[in-house]
Amino acid sequence: MDEDELPIPPTEDSFSLLLDEDESPKSDKNLTDQPLEKEQAVPYQVLARKYRPRDFDDLIGQETMVRILRRSFELNRVAHGFMLTGVRGVGKTTTARIIARALNCIGPDGKGGPTPDPCGVCPECQAILADRHPDVLELDAASRTGVDDMREIIESTRFRPMQGRMKVFVIDEVHMLSRAAFNALLKTLEEPPPQVTFVFATTELRKVPVTVLSRCQKFNLRRVPETLMATHLTAIAEKENISFSADAITLLARAAEGSVRDGLSLLDQAIAQGASDAKQMEEMLGLTGQTQLYELLEHILQGDMAAILDLSAKLYALGVEARALIADLMEAIHQISRMKAIPSLIEGSEFSQIEKERGSILAAQLSDAALGRAWQILRQGLEEVEGAPDRYQALEMILIRLTYASSLPTPDRLIRLFQNKIEASPDKAPLPIGGEGAGKKTQPKLEKTSPPALGQTQKESLLPQDWKGLLEAIREKDDDIWLRTMLSCAGRLVEYSAPYLCLQIDASDSNIRQRLEDGLRRVLRQLWPEEKWELCFVLAGGGATLDEQKAEAEERTLEEVAKDPLVARCLKEWPGSKLKKFIPPETDEVLEE
Repeated sequence: MDEDELPIPPTEDSFSLLLDEDESPKSDKNLTDQPLEKEQAVPYQVLARKYRPRDFDDLIGQETMVRILRRSFELNRVAHGFMLTGVRGVGKTTTARIIARALNCIGPDGKGGPTPDPCGVCPECQAILADRHPDVLELDAASRTGVDDMREIIESTRFRPMQGRMKVFVIDEVHMLSRAAFNALLKTLEEPPPQVTFVFATTELRKVPVTVLSRCQKFNLRRVPETLMATHLTAIAEKENISFSADAITLLARAAEGSVRDGLSLLDQAIAQGASDAKQMEEMLGLTGQTQLYELLEHILQGDMAAILDLSAKLYALGVEARALIADLMEAIHQISRMKAIPSLIEGSEFSQIEKERGSILAAQLSDAALGRAWQILRQGLEEVEGAPDRYQALEMILIRLTYASSLPTPDRLIRLFQNKIEASPDKAPLPIGGEGAGKKTQPKLEKTSPPALGQTQKESLLPQDWKGLLEAIREKDDDIWLRTMLSCAGRLVEYSAPYLCLQIDASDSNIRQRLEDGLRRVLRQLWPEEKWELCFVLAGGGATLDEQKAEAEERTLEEVAKDPLVARCLKEWPGSKLKKFIPPETDEVLEE
């Protein structure tokens, strides 16, 4: 059929002739009487997606990484592989998408190249923002861990990009890949085609093989500081026309723990719940109220046991978990310690108004030793709460212990008190723990030895005189740490008369015994090549190991130290306390240096 014989498409006028007057599209009556269609409701988008960064300038708290990536694009020295690591919600996947857009952006006029500032309006940028770009592939390694999945990626790298300039493979949670999958990816990752870029993201970098890390540029995305997080959350709340108090924003930023996504999710929840002040925010987050928390600390400081147990029971009835209350107390102790160490922090914006007012008072009243002791008791209490059959009972016992400890004198004050009352015994001087004899030089008794005769060689003096001296020589001249450690803790001496050694290896594994025997022979040959050592290894009959001898010596020293009147009085005043270690006082030579 010729072109002239083709039917002419109907026009709007010819089509209207077939309709009734009432149905004609030009009929005013039809336009006025027909109800308008309701606009389709747009689904709600959470704040974490709505305010997701679209370029490097929007990333907060990652200035070092942004500066390096910008410089790489400006110099046209962009790597073919990136490894982004950090905690959840700090921008790893977001950074990967920005890199993909920067590599494929063509500019508003369609003539641009790779740029650190993607335009966001070109077809490439729009497609990547909408997650429908055919050349930017995001894979979740947690669900695609096998070697077959990596083979599909490797096979697709052989082909040129379908639409964009570069093919970008974004593999999230890359540490979940199997060892075979990592090995299959190594060669392609080392020498990829020029149009391919890999971007890996992981929260557990230590699980990624070193062979993969060495083929990528690694960036550690840091936690966002609380002050910067609070500023960011405040700005987004203003964009949403929602107002929050400064203390409420501070609690949100602190609960986010450096994760921007967690902070925005909590902000979304706070908007939905209508929590605009600090009290409502504490209820939403399940935190102990700051007023009640500092009130509890004040009761502990005053020793008011009835008020302490009553307030803890009220908090527990409100749903505050025992572990959470101890953690909140530890955080308060930490904040007070920081205020005491750096008083200028009180004037900053890091702490809420309640923390500044009541925390500064406690910081002035409590000493560093008291704060440190409270922290240690609460830290041990966390473990006790986890293993207790009834956590609330464990919480009460911890609070009672903390209250009792708060009334005890500090160690330095107790020592000064005892030193004023205790007089040294004239018949037996105490050990120099901290009294007048501490630090004084003791003259050792020197034994007179006659020099060897002229021309006489003392072959025996070149060899260690005992088993301990032999291990000391091995420790100084050999680098095998495992051998030295095992000989010290598992070697039981039967007989030693250099160059004869009879030893019992206290190890049930025959492979370990054989490794120790071979290692000892090797070391002796290296240290004394001219000597012919005779080694004998038996299965029983050995004495105590050097580690056991050292432990016995330390125990005897502690028993001797415990006889000191000052130490004995301290142990009596602190029931249940034990001596853990004794550090001899420094000599005058050490002090003069």
